[in-house]
Amino acid sequence: MIIWKDETMLLDTDTYKLNIGISDFNDYKGASEKLIKTESVSFNDVHVYRPNTFNGYSTTMDIIVRESKKRELIHALRIGNRLTLPREKGKFREYFLDGEIKNTYYNAEFTKITVPLYLKAFIYEKNKYTTTVTKGLIKTIENIGDVYAEPIYKIRGTGTLIFLVNNVRNTVNNAEGGYIINCKNKEQNVTDLQGNAKNVTSEYVGNFPVFESGTNRVQLIQGDSLEIEVYWRNLD
Repeated sequence: MIIWKDETMLLDTDTYKLNIGISDFNDYKGASEKLIKTESVSFNDVHVYRPNTFNGYSTTMDIIVRESKKRELIHALRIGNRLTLPREKGKFREYFLDGEIKNTYYNAEFTKITVPLYLKAFIYEKNKYTTTVTKGLIKTIENIGDVYAEPIYKIRGTGTLIFLVNNVRNTVNNAEGGYIINCKNKEQNVTDLQGNAKNVTSEYVGNFPVFESGTNRVQLIQGDSLEIEVYWRNLD
């Protein structure tokens, strides 16, 4: 298990070995359908969740951790906003931390930590795809997954910077060195190259463009360079 704050890794529990374990985790696997709340304006609106939809699912995970590791783990969970778990060799699932982290007595040596999570039914490639787009040229990017992917764009330059994704224009203004445009679910934001948040309304005109499954085209119209990183994914 790796705990993250946006793109910063806070804790990798791989070193915990026998000091940690998952005692109960009721994700959507093993069930054909579940009733869940939608993200619509109606708080009580529910619908049937199936793995082959893009609708999210809320659940909890119970983690058993040795007392000597408890404080470190709880601290990371409380300041982080997502975690990843290995699915199989070379792949992982992503879960968003979604509520209060609670800890209760388990036994003299271990504490139980209950973690509320939100997920979508995607399985990610472990290796990140990265590329750089040269000004003026059209870069063809092939999304090898069977579902849209959410990239991070790093555009460098000063003043007004412009790039196209599948012929849709994205513009950032008042750049002093460049911007980072994060299109990931529940993280969508625009920062400078040092990670300082910028006003999306005044300084970014665009739609946080994703890569559809198959062929995508990217072009840098105005700016020094455009770097892209993304994890390809499939429906789980």
